[in-house]
Amino acid sequence: MTGFELKQDLLRKVGATDPTKVPASEHHEAATAVTKAFQQMWTAPGGEFFRRVTKTVNTVAGTDTYTLDADVQTVIGPVVVQGTPLREVVNRANFVKYNDRFQSSLAPSGTPCVYFIDRKRLAAEEAAQVNLKLWPNPNAALVVEVDVETEAPKYDACDLEEGSGRLLEVPHKYVELYLLPIARYEYASSSSWHNGQTQLAALKEARDEARATLGFTEPSEARRES
Repeated sequence: MTGFELKQDLLRKVGATDPTKVPASEHHEAATAVTKAFQQMWTAPGGEFFRRVTKTVNTVAGTDTYTLDADVQTVIGPVVVQGTPLREVVNRANFVKYNDRFQSSLAPSGTPCVYFIDRKRLAAEEAAQVNLKLWPNPNAALVVEVDVETEAPKYDACDLEEGSGRLLEVPHKYVELYLLPIARYEYASSSSWHNGQTQLAALKEARDEARATLGFTEPSEARRES
């Protein structure tokens, strides 16, 4: 399913079958609803399946530092080179000490056996950069496999336009099971187009079922009112 097809589904649920007659603000609301749905799936107690992926890094001889993709939130390991897990050094000081301790007894370059995750805050962009540092320096082109947790995908209105081609970052069966019920409720509850409280209650019930399957515990009505 594409982002455009998902938006069409959301619009149909509130009775707006013609996207050309929907105000621009509604397209932004739909993108916000999709982003919120992904965030709930990623942060769910059972959401590791969605967050965890294996990234690959292609080394260059003589280069020890590699910037991971911007969506990487944290490296959870293992980090593997040629089928062998590397040893993690947990902080910069120990990584420097490790290098100083062994550089006289081991070759300055070769197949890496140690890694360190160097996180840097990019103040200008209000973002974080996650770097993978390897030791010793790779002496050849190698493929490094890194298990990471990623941030939830973010959507803008343009991602949901026809022709954008953006696919949803989740297997299709989980679109039906989790993404659609949550996104439908998030959109309908914020949209001026929904067809009243009866429809909203039905969408909320489907949303709550999806969240329960993901491991969320919803507060009771009494707790909500207090």
